[in-house]
Amino acid sequence: MKAIISGAAGFIGSHFVDRLLREGYHVTGLDNYITGDAANLEHLKGDARFHFLELDVCAPHAVPILKELGHFDVVLHFASLASPKDYLAFPLETLESGSTGTRNMLEIAREWNARFLVTSTSDATAIHSSIRSGRRTGGT
Repeated sequence: MKAIISGAAGFIGSHFVDRLLREGYHVTGLDNYITGDAANLEHLKGDARFHFLELDVCAPHAVPILKELGHFDVVLHFASLASPKDYLAFPLETLESGSTGTRNMLEIAREWNARFLVTSTSDATAIHSSIRSGRRTGGT
């Protein structure tokens, strides 16, 4: 079985790569290192079942590059900035990873009829405490 995972150098992504390798998968990891850390994957150097590609899955050229890599059985989209300080530092990139990145990874899953899993930060669905308490200003 072959899996591809975006956000592979992040905390959760790198642990998921380890899990997939333990389960016998061949894994292609993707990351643009905007918040991921190469040290999270350092221990995988020399593992013939792991291939890494530094790539922003939101880039216009991402889909053609990924299609050239061949068939995947599982497509995992874990690329997501995961803290408020990162959202503030990279607001457009945060939105892009959740929209364009998801669309691009879905395109790869569709191409190979692969299973697809997307993850996101809990802040994408959580209601901020100031909204729940009625302190929200403006709009509805």
